[in-house]
Amino acid sequence: MGPVKELAPKVMISILPAAIATAAGSPVAGASYCGLAAGTAKGGSPGSRIAVYRICTPYGCSGSAIMKAFDYALADGVDIINLSIGQPAAAEFEFSRNPIAIGAFHAVEKGILVVTSAGNDGPLRETVVNVVPWIFTVSATTIDRNIETHIPLGRNKLIKGGGISFGNHSKSPVYPLLASEECEPDSLDEHKVKGKIVVCEYHVDDYSIEDRINEVKNKGGIGFVLVIPDDELNHSGTQTRILSRNSVATILPTVSIDNFKQAPVVAFFSSRGPAYNTPKLLRPDIAAPGTAILAAWPTNDTEVSRSGQEPPLFNILSGTSLSCPHVSAIAATLKSQNPTWSSSAIRI
Repeated sequence: MGPVKELAPKVMISILPAAIATAAGSPVAGASYCGLAAGTAKGGSPGSRIAVYRICTPYGCSGSAIMKAFDYALADGVDIINLSIGQPAAAEFEFSRNPIAIGAFHAVEKGILVVTSAGNDGPLRETVVNVVPWIFTVSATTIDRNIETHIPLGRNKLIKGGGISFGNHSKSPVYPLLASEECEPDSLDEHKVKGKIVVCEYHVDDYSIEDRINEVKNKGGIGFVLVIPDDELNHSGTQTRILSRNSVATILPTVSIDNFKQAPVVAFFSSRGPAYNTPKLLRPDIAAPGTAILAAWPTNDTEVSRSGQEPPLFNILSGTSLSCPHVSAIAATLKSQNPTWSSSAIRI
C-alpha cells in the first residue's frame, strides 16, 4: 500500500483481487498483460487502508457469509464498502430476504456508503441487480483504450473485433471459415470443425463465452469468432453473413489502441434498468470504466498465462465488478478530504 494518511478511509472489498487493486492499489510501473495495455497501473485511492472479507467459494456466495462480512466491516470501522457481487438478473430476493440489501441497510444506518455492481446481464431491460434505494449501483462503460483483434478475410476485407489472441496464425487469410449459430457444448461436429475458424453468434442463455470457446477447441477448431450485436444497430446477422461469404480468414495478434474515440459508452454486457421487481426505481445510479481494465491478478492462476510463460501479474478484465471499485475509490477520496460527509452527501 501507499503512504497512509491520518484520515485515510478504510475500504471493504469483496471477492476479486482485481477490485482491490482497482480501488486502492499502489502505483506499479511497467505493468501490462503480456505486453498489452503497458504503462503504470495505479488504484483510484492508493492511500486507503483495505479490509478484505471472503464471502464466496467456488460453490457460490452464501447469505450467512455476506451478512457476517457486513458485521465484521461495521465492527472494523470501514468508511466505504465495495461489493463487486450480485445475484443473476430476475433472481434477486425481495428486499426483506436479500442479505445484500439487509447488510447494506445496517451499513448505511451508520453512515457507510455501499457501492455495488449493476450486473453483467445486458443489454436486455430489467436485468440490473442490487437495486435497493440505499445502495449505490454502478454500470460499466468503455474507456479510451481499446483492445482489438483484427480478422483479415478473403477479397481484401478486414473486420476489427475485441477479445485477446496470441495465436501464431498466418498473417494471410488461409484458414477455412465455418459458420455456426450455436457453438454450445456438444453441439459441433468434429469432422466439420477441425482445422477451421468457427464463427458463432451471441445468444443470451446459460452458456458462457468460455463454454463456447472450449467446445470449438475440443472439436479441433483453430480459431473462434463470436459475433455480438451492436448496442444500437443490432448488426449481428449482417456481420455473420459477411464472415460466411468469405471462405477463408485468419486472426492476427491483439493490439492495444490508445485514444479510442468512441468512449465512454455503456458496455454491451452491462445490465440495464429499470429494476424488474420495482420499476419505479431507476437503476443503475452511475456508470464508470469497466471494459478492458488492466488489473492485478493472482500469480497462481495459470489459465491466464501464455504457453511456456509464467502467469502474469496483471490481467485484462471487463465487468461491472471492475467499474464498481472505480466509484468506491472516488468515494474514498472524497471521504478522506471530507470526513464528516454522510453517504448521501458523497452520492450527490
